[in-house]
Amino acid sequence: MSLGKKKMLHQAAAGGVVNTENFNTALYTGNGSTQSISVGFQPDAIWIKERGGTSNHQFKNSVAGDFAVFPNLTIAESATSILDFESNGFSFTGGDGSINNNNDTYVAWCWKAGGAAVSNTDGDITSSVSANQDAGFSIVKFTGTTETAPTVGHGLSSEPEIYFLKGLDNGTDSWIVSGNSTIFSSPTTNFLRLNTADSVGSTIANQVGSNGNVINVGARNYNGQETIAYCFHSVDGYQKVGSYTGTGVAGLEVTTGFQPRFLMIKRTDSTGDWDLFITTLSEPTYLKANKSDSEATGDRIDVDTTSFTLKDNGGSRNASGGTYIYLAIA
Repeated sequence: MSLGKKKMLHQAAAGGVVNTENFNTALYTGNGSTQSISVGFQPDAIWIKERGGTSNHQFKNSVAGDFAVFPNLTIAESATSILDFESNGFSFTGGDGSINNNNDTYVAWCWKAGGAAVSNTDGDITSSVSANQDAGFSIVKFTGTTETAPTVGHGLSSEPEIYFLKGLDNGTDSWIVSGNSTIFSSPTTNFLRLNTADSVGSTIANQVGSNGNVINVGARNYNGQETIAYCFHSVDGYQKVGSYTGTGVAGLEVTTGFQPRFLMIKRTDSTGDWDLFITTLSEPTYLKANKSDSEATGDRIDVDTTSFTLKDNGGSRNASGGTYIYLAIA
């Protein structure tokens, strides 16, 4: 069952009220020209993927302006001037094969952060931060220095349980995914790469992870280069960063406390793709965040009012004894 545009209120862990105007999923068909897509609020971050073809994922945010990064690639940021943020969603001023090709179908996951970025001096490096504290989401941008293991402020009320970091000027190094002990046994050294199927690594030379009001940048501190990080922590009834152990048997139910409209799963103890489900469909399809593949179909998961249930034993989500992490959003 899809939540659609029903506005459900959730009590945030910090006492604020979070509703679906902080996140939404848009399914649309490209027209190769001008069009507007409504999501119910002005987004600060948009992740778009063509569903029926092999175009790359694109992730654009309001802090970086007219540039996008690509979750499945290591390349540097690239201009995406045809995509604009609007008060009720986003719009296109022309055609683009990756995000608005005529008659192609797309999914766009949209987040509301904190609007215009503000300066944050909590870490060793001053950052520009757009943070939505009630929703547990922030966009962090900073310029690297010569320090070997610096920290950067994230602007949230709790430390991120997971963050996704990419050098905007760097065209060769991978995305780094790190966080705290919610998902990593050794959070100061454990990391994943969003653009690969690799298992957890621990070979980054310097500290990663999160600690209080900062994230640890470690070896991904590129001197003089701009870097972006997307930070998340759990919010009761709205957002969950979690983990589970696979059973290898269909029917494994994972409790989130809400009905997920965004769900990304990654195996950590072995190789496995980043499965990214379009849960607003009556029978969810899924993409792979680390690949440009078109959407895969099949009866893989069910989403319920408080959980998701795995309906197969696919290795990327439910191998017997496998360890998995996930990010779910209502």
